[in-house]
Amino acid sequence: MKSEIRIATLGNVDSGKSTTIAVLANGIYDNGSGSARKLILKHDHEKLSGNTSAITPYYIERDDKVV
Repeated sequence: MKSEIRIATLGNVDSGKSTTIAVLANGIYDNGSGSARKLILKHDHEKLSGNTSAITPYYIERDDKVV
């Protein structure tokens, strides 16, 4: 069985939680206008408002390891 590390992010509204997760998950930089965050928006209301509302696991694979 593979060991698993879970990292939770929490903070105030608009503090960059979703952007940070998107940057780490996709290996890209944000453009300052939410380009990275837009990659993880799942629901229509999130896409309309730009605010994430779902608790969703993201698995990041690097060098044959899941982060």
